Amino acid sequence: MLTAIHPKLPLLKGDQAAQIQSLAKQWGADLKRQMGTYPAQMATSSGYRRTGTYGRMSRVTYESSGGHFAVVFTNPVVYGQYVGGPSAQQSREMARRNWPRVDEVAEDLWAKTETNIKRVISEAVN
Repeated sequence: MLTAIHPKLPLLKGDQAAQIQSLAKQWGADLKRQMGTYPAQMATSSGYRRTGTYGRMSRVTYESSGGHFAVVFTNPVVYGQYVGGPSAQQSREMARRNWPRVDEVAEDLWAKTETNIKRVISEAVN
């Protein structure tokens, strides 16, 4: 049987935890901004005109409970997964038209955020 180990003191002080939450929130805001940026429109024979609904419907929410913090990105439009979903869901046509994929954008943005979070934690424990 495994027993959880709980530190006697919090590992982070309040301002350090707030710094990490701030960095995570900035990551979410950057993700929303980049996912809402449309690539240049290609000419179509159908006369299609963009409405902007996909970009306007993107949402970032934050959940905090019991010392855990989460950034949640959603886009409830029914076709959202085919436009900017992860590689397994994005349509080939949208990929061809250079629409950003949420998994790639999130990973690219996370690299910088992760470095900054590690810096805050390193400063906290040293």
